[in-house]
Amino acid sequence: GNVMAQGTYTWLGGSSDFTLSTNWSPGRGSLNNGDVLIFQSTGVQSITNVPSQIVATITVQSSAAITLTSAATNTLTITSSLTIASGCSLTISNNLSLANTSGSITVNGLLDFNAINAVDPGGITVNSGGELKFDGSGADVLAAPSILSGGTLTIANGVNRSTGSTPNYATGATLQYKLNLTDTTGAELPASIENL
Repeated sequence: GNVMAQGTYTWLGGSSDFTLSTNWSPGRGSLNNGDVLIFQSTGVQSITNVPSQIVATITVQSSAAITLTSAATNTLTITSSLTIASGCSLTISNNLSLANTSGSITVNGLLDFNAINAVDPGGITVNSGGELKFDGSGADVLAAPSILSGGTLTIANGVNRSTGSTPNYATGATLQYKLNLTDTTGAELPASIENL
């Protein structure tokens, strides 16, 4: 078969179909597990039809506010890194989930899991000014995200965070949560807690 080499692709499409090759520069007609995807168009963009696929790296920069959705139950997997720059956001919504096989997820802006029964893919570090947010429906499953000083974890859907691993809060981290979150006692709590 014809195996295409990995490439670096920059999103051009605004609010459009993820699979349309002409929405990428250069055109992304073939998927490769080593692909590097860059979202850098300023402003709010709702990107639909995200298929299940593996990529190496995703970067969100230059004030981009990206929402990725899927009609089917699909998984977008990163193997190297996901980086969200300050002033940028990435929302994982509808039936899409994010997986992380061995990479790092660095949140300097906002990473928002807005899907049903959102699962933290692991490897998340929230830096100062960054926010990791869960505001979909159902139960959230956390995978011990690291919330550094000045970083925020927001549990905005009011569900019981009954499964998963306790977040690692540095001194100066913040947890925001709904009042009916049931597991809001114990050593897992940071110094700064705010009710939504």
